[in-house]
Amino acid sequence: MEVDSGSLNMILDDRFMTTLAIDPSGPEVKRKEGRDETGATFVRHFARTPRALLVAGAPSVGVDAGRTVMFQKIIHDGLLGQEFLRQHVVTFDLSGATITFAR
Repeated sequence: MEVDSGSLNMILDDRFMTTLAIDPSGPEVKRKEGRDETGATFVRHFARTPRALLVAGAPSVGVDAGRTVMFQKIIHDGLLGQEFLRQHVVTFDLSGATITFAR
């Protein structure tokens, strides 16, 4: 995951829609097509998480069920946006090259 404080929602690669049993054409899923700031085309799906999404090995860190997540084809597994970051105390250890999240 990448920390992206410029994004509001958590963004997950679209392959995780299948993992979470989210139908991209379902009535509760919002679809948006467009071009990003670089001119590249995108397809984004916005859906609520059917269950909590937790970090393996750190079950107190994650996103509660029912939160809106954006799904898009990206090069990372996901991006942690502002909604995620606001739920946690975030410590950046620049010299140690680590980020710590706590609730």
